[in-house]
Amino acid sequence: MKNKKTEQMVKLAFLIALELVLWMTPLGYVPIGVVRATTMHIPVILAGILLGKTQGAVCGFIFGLTSVITNTVTPTVTSFVFSPFYAVGGVSGNLYS
Repeated sequence: MKNKKTEQMVKLAFLIALELVLWMTPLGYVPIGVVRATTMHIPVILAGILLGKTQGAVCGFIFGLTSVITNTVTPTVTSFVFSPFYAVGGVSGNLYS
């Protein structure tokens, strides 16, 4: 007999692991000039469709966390939009970033 909760947990763990692999390789945040194109949203969309709102939100949280870390550690001109810890000129990011 299949345990549905275990199956959902394994799928969520796989999608989170996929997000972390994308984050650690250049495939997740592709630098294009002063901006970064992203493929990190794909596991989040899949989690929302396949697993529901709660697990999709967990994947979205991981995506947001990696975005803040990436834009804080390796900033570009537009990083103040995505990180509250980075400033450009007189404009700094805030907690709503």
